[in-house]
Amino acid sequence: FPAGLYAGNLSDAAAGGKAASVAVVVQVRDNIDALCEAAKSSTYASLPCLTHRAFISVSPSDDIAGMPANFSVPTGRSIVGPGGAQIVDSWADLLDGTIDTSLGDAAVASDHWWSGSLQDGTFDAGNNCGGWTTESDKGRSGLHNKTDSNWIEGNTPNCSASRYVLCVCW
Repeated sequence: FPAGLYAGNLSDAAAGGKAASVAVVVQVRDNIDALCEAAKSSTYASLPCLTHRAFISVSPSDDIAGMPANFSVPTGRSIVGPGGAQIVDSWADLLDGTIDTSLGDAAVASDHWWSGSLQDGTFDAGNNCGGWTTESDKGRSGLHNKTDSNWIEGNTPNCSASRYVLCVCW
């Protein structure tokens, strides 16, 4: 589900406009996850899940590919949009280079979204808005209307651009 549109300084957005004093990965992850917590409570309270995380690569040790190991994301379940449209059969299928249904068609995002990820869900070290703490770099963005690898690594806009932050819940 989407948590809203934000520029690439996600640490600043999640802190309510107050930049984090120390840019550490754990703090950035917590701040971005807070966007998902707010969206789940306010807009997606009816989703049948108890745990949620921002669907974004934050660092080499905290990337989308590593979410099952880092956060106990289930790997054997279908991935579906908030309305129930199936995107892929499993977590492995999500990161194999293509998806079955675009995020737009699954009502996950109506525009591009911040991924910080390469095709396989690993961290894009060169395009991550300075660890999601600045608007003066470039960030990796996925395309909502694609099912090829561009769904997750579609372009690298300036971090001052607004993109969706997406969330995964289980």
